[in-house]
Amino acid sequence: MAAAGRLIKQLYKEFGQPLVDEVMSVLGRDAEPEMIKKAVAQRAGKPTAKTATRTFNKTSLNPDVYGLRKTKDFPRLQASPVKVERFSAAPRAGRVSLADYEGRPFIISMSDRSAAGDRITGIGNTDLNLPVDLQGGQDFMFSPTTGGLVWASEAAPVSNIMNLARQLYETTGEKPLYLPYRMGGEGSDFATMTGETMMSYADAALGKRDKKDMNRLIKKYIPDFAGVNDPMGQQQFADLTGAKRKQLQLDLSNTFGEEGGGLTLPMTRAMIADPAQLDKPSFFLQNVGEIDPTADVVTATGHRTYSRGVPGRGLGVLEEEINAAQLLPELNKIYQIGDPREFRGQYADFTDYGRDLKIAEEAAMREKSLRQGKEPKVYNTERGGTSKYMQSGAKFGVLTPELIRRILEGQ
Repeated sequence: MAAAGRLIKQLYKEFGQPLVDEVMSVLGRDAEPEMIKKAVAQRAGKPTAKTATRTFNKTSLNPDVYGLRKTKDFPRLQASPVKVERFSAAPRAGRVSLADYEGRPFIISMSDRSAAGDRITGIGNTDLNLPVDLQGGQDFMFSPTTGGLVWASEAAPVSNIMNLARQLYETTGEKPLYLPYRMGGEGSDFATMTGETMMSYADAALGKRDKKDMNRLIKKYIPDFAGVNDPMGQQQFADLTGAKRKQLQLDLSNTFGEEGGGLTLPMTRAMIADPAQLDKPSFFLQNVGEIDPTADVVTATGHRTYSRGVPGRGLGVLEEEINAAQLLPELNKIYQIGDPREFRGQYADFTDYGRDLKIAEEAAMREKSLRQGKEPKVYNTERGGTSKYMQSGAKFGVLTPELIRRILEGQ
């Protein structure tokens, strides 16, 4: 039984708890380990990889979204095509319209632009010794190995979303839609995939002296760091807090990404991004999922960055271009943002989540006033208010006929 328990934990980590539990409910806990492993892999639809090469140019990518400097980062990015293995066991989700979901409650939260279901195997002329699996991102809900999850994050934001979902389910009788909006290019700085790609490239491309210097720098954050050439080193990086990962990535970029031959942080953001989102504006919706408020928070997601998961499923890709602000009339009431279709998180700074928490608290108080039928004071957008408002917690509402009509008419 102990061996079976260890196997289940291993499968949880690789495939996620919902998918494994689904298989075990059919096989039973007394099934042979080899049978369990085979059944889980088959249920996950372990796909055959197809190779692809991503290239970057000014028509397919907006350099400003990723912080790419036009005279330094961008020319290097253009000369560094990314080789990937694409795993596509499940077909791309079909197109859906917001009008298909009239009357449904919804929850809006943020999602970075990282790709899901791809594995980076090479950059430029350099093959990686330690390929990097990309887990998303927006398309996480459609990944073949996700199995019963619509979103993953840290414990606090997942708890916030699930509490909202249960409240909406109790009041409407409908399972809430999950509508993640697209973050800026810097949004993926929190994810482990960014630093893993920088370190993996350094391992394959840099000389011994430069790698020794890089290991020395990383040991300021991880004293017992195993090295950029060791898979354990990537796990140690993943175990850092998000704030420390972001700062370490910046140090690696500044120290080795300029003249040192390594990757800069802006280059890496673009390399791990979903190609379909490279030129897309921030704050727009993309995918539609459905949250299952009757299920428990998932504690084994299979995602290297995010340990908690929101149960549910992906429904489809929106055929309309809809800004998150169009679904949030209170945003305009608080901040006077003007045309919600043009909202881009004015004065937003997605590279700085933790600073000036008072802004987020004030934003939440004003939203609470709106929910109570009170008229809040207009907020000062020059202090970064719109960004902190969106980051202060998941937003919610109901897709009323009037709201859908206004959105589809371009209001």
